[in-house]
Amino acid sequence: MTEFGTVGDLYRIFGTDRKRDDAPAVAPATKLVVRKHDFSSAQTAYQRARSAPSSQFIFYKDATPRGEHYIRCSVACEPARPDVVPLRLALCYEDGTDVSPQDASCLKILGEATHLSCPPHAKETTFYYRLELGSFRRADRKFRVRVSAADGAEAGAGVAQCLTPPLLVLSKTKPLDASAPLSPPTELPDGLRRGQRAAGRKRARPAVGPFDPAAVAERRAIHEQILAINRRLENLKGSLSDLTVRLGASAAVTLPPPRRVPNLLIVIFKK
Repeated sequence: MTEFGTVGDLYRIFGTDRKRDDAPAVAPATKLVVRKHDFSSAQTAYQRARSAPSSQFIFYKDATPRGEHYIRCSVACEPARPDVVPLRLALCYEDGTDVSPQDASCLKILGEATHLSCPPHAKETTFYYRLELGSFRRADRKFRVRVSAADGAEAGAGVAQCLTPPLLVLSKTKPLDASAPLSPPTELPDGLRRGQRAAGRKRARPAVGPFDPAAVAERRAIHEQILAINRRLENLKGSLSDLTVRLGASAAVTLPPPRRVPNLLIVIFKK
C-alpha cells in the first residue's frame, strides 16, 4: 500500500495544481461595444426611395435638409464598470487606419459632444453624427468612427476601443419612383431639434436642423440685412434732425419789408 506523506503528494498524483486552484480569478478586460447603430427616419426613408435593399450601410450626405439626416450610435462598456469613462471619437477607414487631419474634420458630431462619456453600471451613451466626406473622393473607401477612452483619463485605462459599422458615403440621388413619399419628420431629441412651422399654412418650409449649413448662411444673411436697414434708418433720422433745425432757424429770421418803387411821371411834350 502506498502511503502519502503530505497533501501536496495528493495534488501531484491526481494531477491538480494547487497554486492554480488557489490563485485569484483575473477580472476580464473591459471593452467598448456598439449596441445600436441606425439612421434617422429621414435618412431611412431617403434610402428606401432611392436604392434597392443592400447588405452594406450607405449614407447619403447631401440629402436635404441636412439637419434631418444623421446616424445614431449607442455604446457601452462590457463588462460594466462602476465609474464614468470619458470617450473620444475619431474618423477612420474601414480597416481602422486613421484618415488625414484634414479629413478628420469631416466627422460632424451633433449636439453637445465635447464631454461625451460612458456612464457606469452597463448604461449606454448615445451620440449623433454626420459624415461630410464622400467615399468617391477616397477611392470608394468606407468610413468608421473609432470610439475609445479619452487620452489621459485614469478611468479609461485598460478599456479597449470599438469601431462603428463601415459606411459607404454617397451624394444625393434621384428617387427610383417619382411618387416616392417625402421624408418623415426627424426623431432627433428635443435638445437638438428645431421647432417646425405652425400647421395650416399653404406654403410651409420643412424643419431644418440647427447644424444645416444652408440654414446658418441664411440666418447670417438676414442678420446682415437687418444691420444694414438699421444703419440706413439711423442716417435718415440724422438727416431729418438737421432739416428740422434748419427750418426752425429760417422761420426765426425777420425779413425786411419790401421796398416801394416810386411812380414815374412821364411828361410828354408836344412840339
